[in-house]
Amino acid sequence: MDKDPISIHRLAIVCDAHCDTVLRMDRGIDIRMETDGHVDVPKLKKGSVDLQVFACWVDPRYRKGGIKRALRLISLIHKLLEAERSLELILSPSDVRRAADSGRIGVMISIEGGGEAIEGEIFMVDLFYRLGVRCMGLAWAKNNILADSSGSKNRRWGGLSDLGRNVIREMNRVGMLVDVSHLSDRAFWDVLEVSEDPPIATHSCARALCKHPRNMDDDMIKAMGERGGVVCVNFFPAFLDDGYRREFIKRRKALRPLERELKRRFPEDPTKREEEWNKALSEAIKGLPDVSFERVLDHIEHIIDLAGIDGVGLGSDFDGVPSLPMGLEDCSKVTSITLGLLKRGYSPEEVRKIVGGNFLRVFEEVSRKGSS
Repeated sequence: MDKDPISIHRLAIVCDAHCDTVLRMDRGIDIRMETDGHVDVPKLKKGSVDLQVFACWVDPRYRKGGIKRALRLISLIHKLLEAERSLELILSPSDVRRAADSGRIGVMISIEGGGEAIEGEIFMVDLFYRLGVRCMGLAWAKNNILADSSGSKNRRWGGLSDLGRNVIREMNRVGMLVDVSHLSDRAFWDVLEVSEDPPIATHSCARALCKHPRNMDDDMIKAMGERGGVVCVNFFPAFLDDGYRREFIKRRKALRPLERELKRRFPEDPTKREEEWNKALSEAIKGLPDVSFERVLDHIEHIIDLAGIDGVGLGSDFDGVPSLPMGLEDCSKVTSITLGLLKRGYSPEEVRKIVGGNFLRVFEEVSRKGSS
């Protein structure tokens, strides 16, 4: 080991491909200061995170009004950047390195739930790009106008819709990363068929280690490696460990009566419904067996075995999940990944690829092909 582990982490370009922190900002939380959430500016600095991707999640209830919802969340990120000079908007790969060299933290804007966000208008891809969006996932937990989701039991399109295929072509044209997380298996394979650019899974794990349908099977992971894509590992224990997943599902199902009650109590206030639901879910899962951050390393190693050292990255899902592994409780703890990989025998150069270099490589390739 040519340097101490902490120095290796600090000198690496550390990239987290997915957090839902803008949803907390939408509730009025100021992340410029220390908060009780997973991501804020002080924690990002402590964790030596160089690039944090902020996902603007447009969930399925916004089938109408999705554009307005996406624009609101994008606007919140721009306001944060205006107010906090230690953050810098990332529009190109060179911005990442320049920000890191100047001691700033890069912020990339992504969209989760692209089908809802564009409301059927392909021109919105170009407009979102001009507003700073550099990555987009087509669907979330339900089928939409672009693609089938891994979260829906029935398939609407049998993969991608014709509109979804055209949206991917437009994303390729402008130079926007195509995110395959949350897609059904068939939709994933359709993306690989249509996209000229390597895809990215911003927050997905290996199905062989945890049988959640959100995770990617071995053939999908191998194909990502062959196409030069990157699978960024999600930190949520229910995507990492089958024992946790089974118990989590059981406890979540027990809350279904409350879910119906909240819809009756707050019919016109989805934000309040979500707030109350999250409180109840956090309480319900207390006492679940702990999952260590080592389980994240297990998924990273499995992906490396299939896709190679260039095919894996980090996609925490911070502020979008109700629990996290021991040792990865928030973004200040991502140093645990670097230290754990070094202990498992990975070289400093390999670690640099995993914690951010691979994400940056794909960003560079997609940006070169785009109109920018």
